[in-house]
Amino acid sequence: MAGFTVASLLCGVATGPGMLIGARFLQGGMAALMIPQVLSIIHVTFPPKERGKVFGLYGSVGGLAVVAGPLLGGLFVRGNLFGWEWRPIFLINVPVGLLGLVATSIFVRESRSATPLRVDVGGAILATSSMLLLVYPLVQGRDFGWPAWSFAMMAGSVVVFAV
Repeated sequence: MAGFTVASLLCGVATGPGMLIGARFLQGGMAALMIPQVLSIIHVTFPPKERGKVFGLYGSVGGLAVVAGPLLGGLFVRGNLFGWEWRPIFLINVPVGLLGLVATSIFVRESRSATPLRVDVGGAILATSSMLLLVYPLVQGRDFGWPAWSFAMMAGSVVVFAV
């Protein structure tokens, strides 16, 4: 959460496109690291009977964020808050992140598994490869006139998904 908050701050104070792109890359990485942590915290914090409700709430909040985020972002840009143009889209995450860090330090207890799982490196490589084989031609295929390699990659993604 701290990394996401810092990355959001860097996005908000970006002095040019290169800095903004780099900060967004960092922000996306930090967001990707937070998701499994949140799910793990839910798993160890709540008893099995309550987890379904909590995961449902987590999914609902995520769905609401997908809808509300672009709408609020558009309002921030259109309103040009404080004359900051697009920056509030990212800077709003800073106080929210700081509050989240304080709340986490108060409410989330430390936990460690007696039998920690190992990272499935091979599975991660296969999952990433299969998504790349599917998504890249879907994104770039039209620009290149749907060449044969785009269809070969999509077909190959099915094989890699199966593996």
